[in-house]
Amino acid sequence: ELQRARNIRLQALGAIRALGLPEEDAVPVSRFLSAFAETNTSIAGLDRAIGAENREVARAMRRLRGDVRDERELAASAGIAGCGGLAIR
Repeated sequence: ELQRARNIRLQALGAIRALGLPEEDAVPVSRFLSAFAETNTSIAGLDRAIGAENREVARAMRRLRGDVRDERELAASAGIAGCGGLAIR
């Protein structure tokens, strides 16, 4: 499921980049895209941690939650709130 989520997010990333947003939106969208990439990295980290010690999995989950929170905030700042975050708790 994590790999599937990552693949969907990578497709979404390509679609967001292809939108060609106005120049004034470039900085907030760029920040969001950076956060989006960080979340993808955290998803991969969680995927690698599964099967390891509980402590390592918990650390990967905390990182992913933090990255998702940052991504959501930056998506809202960029005016594309519907694009940010995962349904993860």
